[in-house]
Amino acid sequence: MATAIAALTLVLATTRLGGVIDWPWHWVTAPLWVSGLALIAGWLVFIAVIGAAILRREADFEAASKPSDDKNDRRSP
Repeated sequence: MATAIAALTLVLATTRLGGVIDWPWHWVTAPLWVSGLALIAGWLVFIAVIGAAILRREADFEAASKPSDDKNDRRSP
């Protein structure tokens, strides 16, 4: 994937320098910064999912370790 991004960036830069396209440089370098933004977004989603799983596991552990409330347990003797 990195090779394709580098190749696309080189092709766009070459065509821009050769005068074939008249795009602004931020669009010529877009494959580099868009892939960087996608990588950052993927890491943020990964961190959020792992964090949610850890919080849920801690909540389940706390709920399981609490003693049961005998006041609400109304069994007939």
